[in-house]
Amino acid sequence: MKKISTFLLASFFAVVSYAQTNIPQLVSFSAVVRDANNQPLVNTPVSIRLTFKEGGQTGPLIYCALHQTTTNQNGFMSLQLNRDVLGTGCNGAPSTAFQNIPWENGGFWMEVEYQTVPGSPFVNLGQLELASSFYAFAAGTAERIAGFDLSGANDGDVLTYNITTQQWEAMPPSGGGTGATGLTGADGAVGATGLTGATGLTGATGPAGLTGATGPAGPTGLTGATGLTGPAGTNGIDGATSNDQQQLSVSATGDTLRLQNGGFVIIPGLSAANNSGGGAGVTFNGYTYTSIVIGNGQEWMAENLRTTTYANGDPIPNVTDNTQWENLTTGAWSHYNNDSQYENPYGKLYNWYTVNDSRNVCPTGWHVPSDAEWTVLSDYLGGLAVAGGKMKSTGTAYWLTPNFGATNESGFSGLPGGYRNYDGTFDDIGNDGGWWSSTEFATYNAWYRYLYYNNGNVYRYYYSEANGFSVRCLRD
Repeated sequence: MKKISTFLLASFFAVVSYAQTNIPQLVSFSAVVRDANNQPLVNTPVSIRLTFKEGGQTGPLIYCALHQTTTNQNGFMSLQLNRDVLGTGCNGAPSTAFQNIPWENGGFWMEVEYQTVPGSPFVNLGQLELASSFYAFAAGTAERIAGFDLSGANDGDVLTYNITTQQWEAMPPSGGGTGATGLTGADGAVGATGLTGATGLTGATGPAGLTGATGPAGPTGLTGATGLTGPAGTNGIDGATSNDQQQLSVSATGDTLRLQNGGFVIIPGLSAANNSGGGAGVTFNGYTYTSIVIGNGQEWMAENLRTTTYANGDPIPNVTDNTQWENLTTGAWSHYNNDSQYENPYGKLYNWYTVNDSRNVCPTGWHVPSDAEWTVLSDYLGGLAVAGGKMKSTGTAYWLTPNFGATNESGFSGLPGGYRNYDGTFDDIGNDGGWWSSTEFATYNAWYRYLYYNNGNVYRYYYSEANGFSVRCLRD
């Protein structure tokens, strides 16, 4: 019998109906299940146990559901979190309904486990932090928004929170609200490098703009990591306590709410398209790379690395033999399928030992991004559940159909270059693209980021350091 490895790629798609009386509380969960040889486990029944925790990875259990599904001929499986549930209250969690999860509290994690043989132990695949789109479920009824009266609002109205009346108030999109009731900071503190805006998110007559204590400068008036604060400092939302006051999670990137068909839609608080620009680029090992400056101040290569040398000029070996590749503990590169036709546009695939080499696989003045720096990028682009679409190149010239959600708003221009397995075999050209971080997860495993053709997610996962993934460099 094949063993399923712990390499399971999960994706989320929020399916939200915005009618006030018909919030479906439904999210789809999809995955590709692979066996111990990293091959798709096809046409196989799989039990999936999903356990939700509140407040962190070690927080109290608040919900658990058991599902049964079968992988298809490609090893792909899909289920819906609030449909066809075999049972709840498993794994020590209380027996509660999905729609009763207190989403307004924020900070939820989902633990994923699988089982292939009934009665056998479940295998823990790890935990995922749930994206803010889940918290839109908290707006299923007007009562979850403190004191807000729908009768005075119209479709398209943007909602801002009035700390004096302690309720959400509608501001028509055609005109700004007053500074006293806009999304401005309670304490009036302006971050030294925060994201500031000339007129704020509320229109020409709105507040002076949202600023954050630690975010980099940008033109749209968005918040930084410390919550919603602003220069007016009189009647705004304090980011540290806004979730308690609002009874709805609004992210620190400046998300607001819009009324639509009687329900509420979370509006992303940033637009990468308005906060990016061309970088200076860099020439390295005979090739000139274009670069892109993301609105958070990071300058990324807009192409995959293709160097054959380290920054000091030392060569990086090209290893084509599978057995030799599998036994490496030092740096090496290869083309996909050992075929140089994949050099353009996908670049080369490098094992993590190359990334971890002190000679630096990136040009002088650049480096392979850490796990934390990748997180800064995905957070700026709206979180793991949506950032992938903003990072993927558009169309299906390279990506398989449908290349779901691809807008490339960030200019990152991610391509599906596939990868090389630890055993030297190759997989998934056109299907997905993966990029190393410089951060080791544990001995023999390191963190990487992954984009997939069939959704707009970014996946944060760890994998064998002997694998070959693409590399992007970040300016120091």
